[in-house]
Amino acid sequence: MVPNSPLIAPAHRRSPAPPRRRRQQLRLALGAILVALVASVVATATPAQAAPPPLSGPFTGILRADDNSTARVTGSFTHSNGVASGSFNVAPGGILQDCYGRGPKDIGALSVSLSGPRLGPLPSGGDQYSLRGQFQLFVTVTGPFGWSFPITDTVSLDAPAAELSADGSVLTIPVAVAIYPPFGLSPCTRNWTFELSGPPVTPFGYIDQVTGNANGTIRVEGWTIDPDATTTPTNVHVYLDGQWGTGTTANQHRGDVGAAYPGAGNSHGFDTTFSAPPGLHNVYVYAINTPGTNGLNPLLGIRTVTVTVPGAGPGPSKSKYHVTANPAQSRLNHSHTLVLTAVDDTTGAVVPGTFTIAAANSLTLSSGVAQTVNIKPAYDSYYDPDLGQVVREMICPTVTFQPQNPSGYSSGSWPPDLFACL
Repeated sequence: MVPNSPLIAPAHRRSPAPPRRRRQQLRLALGAILVALVASVVATATPAQAAPPPLSGPFTGILRADDNSTARVTGSFTHSNGVASGSFNVAPGGILQDCYGRGPKDIGALSVSLSGPRLGPLPSGGDQYSLRGQFQLFVTVTGPFGWSFPITDTVSLDAPAAELSADGSVLTIPVAVAIYPPFGLSPCTRNWTFELSGPPVTPFGYIDQVTGNANGTIRVEGWTIDPDATTTPTNVHVYLDGQWGTGTTANQHRGDVGAAYPGAGNSHGFDTTFSAPPGLHNVYVYAINTPGTNGLNPLLGIRTVTVTVPGAGPGPSKSKYHVTANPAQSRLNHSHTLVLTAVDDTTGAVVPGTFTIAAANSLTLSSGVAQTVNIKPAYDSYYDPDLGQVVREMICPTVTFQPQNPSGYSSGSWPPDLFACL
């Protein structure tokens, strides 16, 4: 008697049948499989090993087959040290057809595991992985004459281009599925796509205040939480005008934040002060994603502040200024946008005033204001006795600046070669 379940072992082992009889039995079995009228199928996957806590999940969504049939999916996706693994439960829904011509409704629930290395970052900021998996599909086929045959298929999964979004909330896994039946029959193939989503895991927060102080410092206050590590204090990085400023940890007591986000705790505030040179500055504040979890390092915001030192500023102290040009060098006889800016050396503020460009066509520009110009050079002609001819020579334009409050400034510095005079 043949066992009616692949999970039940025979009570004893029969003696091998003669070769001719075995061949006949094999042909009958294959014929019964291919022409089966009634099939009873039980599909299970090999038990998955216990996975570490999800770093990006849980995930929910659908598994879509190449015939557009779908099944519901729940699971998790983890990654650590460049290796990722996913464990997904697929609800019954006819997502997997076998190689014996039976319809998709024959297959029950599945537990699918995939794992593999991280290939690298995507242009979108997300990550790409190459994942593989395999499980055994146990099938009991009932054919003519009341015969039952336990069959074990091997299902191979290959997903060389799985993608996890930058914020860890969208997981897309295209999978090539190959089902290998027994008896040396050719495998049949299917195409799946896991279309899953989960909660965003990028840190979020708020900048309460950025203050430029009169003692040459900047103070930054706010709070931040990492949603997939809610009880872990988040690191915060501060940049000054695009350069490193300081780092701190958001671990200070903020009862208002804890009340707004129950379960996260109260230790998510930050308040840090760092030194900065006098002048006008842009302060960039970033929340740093918790190491070992998915997500980005988001920019919480940009604030502009002015840092001063005691006694600094225009007035009797006769401040100095320097001039910047954008572009750094202007072509002559060429229409373009030019910005000349006078900047106070002490405060970093724009110094109001007027630039005058002395050329064949004299021009005036306001400090810090963009203007379209076409600077025409002047020329001087003279007789060169060494060459024995008249020489025509370009006169490079000159620029002067008149501050709106000339009594407050003693002098200014200029960038070299403002004009391309060849």
